[in-house]
Order: sequence, then structure tokens, then C-alpha cells
Amino acid sequence: MEIEDLEIACTVMQEENAYIIRGFLENEGIPCQLENLAFHAEPIPVAGLTKVRIWTKKSDAERARKLIEECEQVAACSACGHTVMAKDTVCDFCGESLDPA
Repeated sequence: MEIEDLEIACTVMQEENAYIIRGFLENEGIPCQLENLAFHAEPIPVAGLTKVRIWTKKSDAERARKLIEECEQVAACSACGHTVMAKDTVCDFCGESLDPA
């Protein structure tokens, strides 16, 4: 896939969840690539600085977001695109207030 053909479908804070979501989306016929943006400080990762972006083709991005929301009880922050729990009122990544579901 060419970089200009890709779009971030979601961003998650736990690497394990990113692999689960990638597997789920690929099972639904949506190819994905993970971009790990973790900042590690010895001896442990720094909390809040671990995030993984899940990239899909631009043509698949909206469908991917809808599938993730339906199955994971999550939503995307309208300001930054970070994946948040549907019940959250504030994005834990950018601090944006979220619309109630």
C-alpha cells in the first residue's frame, strides 16, 4: 500500500488491543498496518505515552471505524481520531469533550 492511499482508522493505547483490532478487521476483509508510537523509558514504558495507530486504505477507513465501534463499544474522538470508550466524556489523549452517545 502506498502511504497516500492510507488513513488512520483508529489509535489505541494498548498494543495488545491493537493486534486484536487488526485481526478483527482483517477477518472482515480490511487489510491493516500497525504503527507503534510507544515511548519506552528504562526499565518500563512511560504510562500515557504508549499508542498504536491502525492504518487502513482510505476507502476502508470509515467501514473499519464503524466495525470497531459496533464490536468494541468504542468511539472515535472527533478532534484527534483517538479511540475512546463509548462511555467516556473526555478524550484521554487530547482532552477534548466528547458528545454523549
